[in-house]
Amino acid sequence: MRASPAARSTTFGNAARAFQANDYTRSGLADHTNDEVIDVLTDITGIGEWTARMYLLFVLERPDVLPLGDLAVRRGIERLYGDGAELSRDELREIAEPWRPYRSVATRYIWAEYESTD
Repeated sequence: MRASPAARSTTFGNAARAFQANDYTRSGLADHTNDEVIDVLTDITGIGEWTARMYLLFVLERPDVLPLGDLAVRRGIERLYGDGAELSRDELREIAEPWRPYRSVATRYIWAEYESTD
């Protein structure tokens, strides 16, 4: 579900204040685990787990992020490993386990595969 323009504006304001008050840069979060970063970011009102995982992937460039909250990632894995059948989150995690510690790279390939088949 998409947030209303007013809700998005509030979220942006909340995030801006949090980022001004805290060092959420790559160096500022270097000693934090992925789970700790997710906890810190989702404490910001309006920021959810999907956004936090995208921050881990694209801003912090963490190597081992598997964003199963992303529909394209789930559908891509299902196409490649489940013949398109819907898989549970546990099944998706099990499939992705051998990709550790490079699940971020695998995620990018899954997105590319998903976008290449319409």
